[in-house]
Amino acid sequence: MKPSRFEPIQIVPAADAQAAILDDVIPYPLPLPVYSPEEAEVERARREKLRAAAPRPESGLTFDSVPAAIQFLENRAASPKRAWTPAHEHPDFAKIVKSRLFKKTPVAWQLLAPWLPFEAVLEEGEKQFWFTLCAPEWNTWLIADEGDPDDIPSKHDLVIGQTPFGDWFSFRKGDPLLPGDARIREWDHETSTPRDDWASVLGFAAHLVEVADRAAKIGYKPSI
Repeated sequence: MKPSRFEPIQIVPAADAQAAILDDVIPYPLPLPVYSPEEAEVERARREKLRAAAPRPESGLTFDSVPAAIQFLENRAASPKRAWTPAHEHPDFAKIVKSRLFKKTPVAWQLLAPWLPFEAVLEEGEKQFWFTLCAPEWNTWLIADEGDPDDIPSKHDLVIGQTPFGDWFSFRKGDPLLPGDARIREWDHETSTPRDDWASVLGFAAHLVEVADRAAKIGYKPSI
């Protein structure tokens, strides 16, 4: 059962709830902080300064087209200083390509997959992604039987990757972008809800390359 399906049960009436901190008894709900106009202006300026000082996210890798992405990835694979192993050099990838399910994946995925990293590793050293090809585990779509159909797993999903923790990456067979492209989603194995979302195969491919590149920068080597 998904956590969102649980209903909270109130044990103590809100009117009677209170908290004791040392010798002070604080009523429930906690009163909001009260600022004078001058204090409010100081607090506003402080928060604005923190917001301005926060590091801006770097612009991520993007691909304009599948041919451009393939050219980029081929050049990376041919470099003697390449950071990771492309999937087509991994012995397990040949089994995936020969699978009848592989021909049901988006054309963009079929073209790009051989040049993508077979596995992407997080900075902590745990695998974030590795190739696979299968239907979702039987219970993922049986559990998620309510809510917006777009935000729950489906027996019509086809899994193209997974993590060691049980999360999976998939596209939906009824995607209007097929057969050329598809939306890719990462699903949480505990809540059966989306964790991340890419509007296209190109966006997902760029994400995998970025993750593999980050791992390489801190010393992780290709698996083969």
